[in-house]
Amino acid sequence: MTPEVARWDREVIREPDGTVFVCCVGEGGRPIALALDAEHAEALGLALIDDEEVTA
Repeated sequence: MTPEVARWDREVIREPDGTVFVCCVGEGGRPIALALDAEHAEALGLALIDDEEVTA
């Protein structure tokens, strides 16, 4: 299965329950949101700023 390519549109939505939505746009212009809990949002953030492998 080929993954869909999505580009970050520079918007992040934080919900009171700790859920973080990373807003993206698919190749066809369709909106896509990556939903992360607080633990995975932190892991992704650390992975983006650090070259070392991060495991959650």
